Amino acid sequence: MEREKALAVARKVTGLLRPVVERIAVAGSVRRGVDEVKDVELVYVPRLVAAQRTLFEMGKVPATETRIYQLMQLGVLRLDQQVLRNGPKYKRVIHVASGVVVELFLATPDNWGLILALRTGPAPFMMTVVSHQWHNGVMPVGMKMQGGYLWRDGERLSTPTEESFFQEMGLQMWQPERRTKGRLRDCARSTAAVAGFE
Repeated sequence: MEREKALAVARKVTGLLRPVVERIAVAGSVRRGVDEVKDVELVYVPRLVAAQRTLFEMGKVPATETRIYQLMQLGVLRLDQQVLRNGPKYKRVIHVASGVVVELFLATPDNWGLILALRTGPAPFMMTVVSHQWHNGVMPVGMKMQGGYLWRDGERLSTPTEESFFQEMGLQMWQPERRTKGRLRDCARSTAAVAGFE
């Protein structure tokens, strides 16, 4: 579909979720400015509200869960029955009026930069970023990605911005439309050469 159609759907769904999120952004190929896209990807940090978690326990839960369920009840959104994803961190829904697939990815203030970068892609670029050198990637030794967070030598790192994510990886940050696997490999080669690894 044309990017403009996807962007219009992204704006509608973002508007519907804005009251129950702390932060929300368009990711994926729409954010990268690709002319023809297949879906809409949104990354969000939910507002937490007090709720009954179990029979005897109150706790904080994401307000987005209730809001997404309400939008389904109203017929605005529905679960994608062909690719069923309805977990706490990733939901795949259809915007009913347009028929456009919308993927919703949960983040926290502490991993926003990592999740936004991952979901912005493109996939070959991000696979190179999060793979170690022995898997043709550029992730530094001693670092890993696990549970939606970046870790170095057993310590969980905070990546509240995309800039902080790329900085922790030892990479410059490119604007989304400039993120290509070739550009990343060139940067990695020059970094390795300066460090004396080539």
